[in-house]
Amino acid sequence: MVSSNPMTIPPHDLGHRDVAELQAAAFDAVYRLELAESEAQRSAAYAVRYQVYCEEFTCYEPKARFPDHLERNPSDAHSLHMLVTRRSDGTPVATSRLVLTNPAAPTEPLPFEEACSDTLHPWAVPEDAASRRGIAELSRYAIVGACRRHHVESLSEAENRAQPVLPIAMGLFCAVVARQVGIQSIYAVMEDWLAAGSRAIGVQLIPIGTPTVFHGQRTPYSVDFSACPQLFPALYRTACAALPSVSPPSVT
Repeated sequence: MVSSNPMTIPPHDLGHRDVAELQAAAFDAVYRLELAESEAQRSAAYAVRYQVYCEEFTCYEPKARFPDHLERNPSDAHSLHMLVTRRSDGTPVATSRLVLTNPAAPTEPLPFEEACSDTLHPWAVPEDAASRRGIAELSRYAIVGACRRHHVESLSEAENRAQPVLPIAMGLFCAVVARQVGIQSIYAVMEDWLAAGSRAIGVQLIPIGTPTVFHGQRTPYSVDFSACPQLFPALYRTACAALPSVSPPSVT
């Protein structure tokens, strides 16, 4: 997973809820959350991944593997892809995916299970096919460099206000998508700084193994977004609205 630290510091004259409402309104005005269902949308997601993983983080994936500038792998065939575009011109700026178990072979390991095979706790992930249909891996969480930087002078006030909550909106959208398709357990492999930032905004992370070397040192976690809708209710409504068939539960 690659993103920016999503933490923001509210101005002294506004409470957290007021700031969250302003940021959510700005996000909704600047960005659009989409489920990448068409081939064109998925290609846009792969192009974002190429920019982030091959051009910006050059040690992650070698460019030579992707001559078409679309970073993808076999797990994409049984994944749900999320895409964030800029409303003003449709430019893709971020993506993530939920890797589902292979419907033809549900006991086949998810990517993180293979990467962390020597460090996962024995109880970490269900083994029977029926239970595994309810699990997914959150990965390829990528935001282009221009949108990972906060308070850029060339951006509008709305864009600068929206960017800090971009990774939060993506996480909420992933949680909404997961719920719609019946996923009960989400897993992810994270670096320490990203895990700390995720916990700071209310994401509950349960370590399910010891750190492993996988594009640097990372730890596998069970990820729980259930507290985030209460912390960011307006942003959660935006995430739900991006999937019209989803009715959000009441948030107080």
